[in-house]
Amino acid sequence: MPSPRPNRDRRDRKGSVDVVVRIYGIVDERDPARILYIGRTRNPLRHRLAQHVSVARAGRQSPVAKWIRTVLAEGRRPVIVQLATAHSRASAERAELRAIAAGAGLLNVAQSGYGPTLAHRRAVSAALRGRRLSWLTRWRMSSARRAAAYGWMRRRDYNPVAVTA
Repeated sequence: MPSPRPNRDRRDRKGSVDVVVRIYGIVDERDPARILYIGRTRNPLRHRLAQHVSVARAGRQSPVAKWIRTVLAEGRRPVIVQLATAHSRASAERAELRAIAAGAGLLNVAQSGYGPTLAHRRAVSAALRGRRLSWLTRWRMSSARRAAAYGWMRRRDYNPVAVTA
């Protein structure tokens, strides 16, 4: 039987899961002491850096993607360094949040890999406040509330006619 893939969830005989999460920083090869981006991954670091470079070349407009494009245009390469290792997703998130809080001048858009910051969510909410929602959006929100309250929606609650717009 082949061995399990490295760096993935591996279950032992008792069924517990061993998770290895790496907290990493992306730095400029000219100034390796200055971390410009902090993230976390369960994949090998070279794969994660390749993903960042691929997304940047594809034209994504995030601050880290723009920085990677400028570095590549100058003929240099971004470098990825491991900052910490965690053995659960919760401890990985805490470690990443601590590293982001300690960093200054980071290109991170979110406080962690789980989405936008609270300030960003409040700004979007304020911008959308007072707008009238379409009937389809109101129906979807109502369905989501019912699904959260009663479990997954029952088949008789689904009205395919209401979905067609």
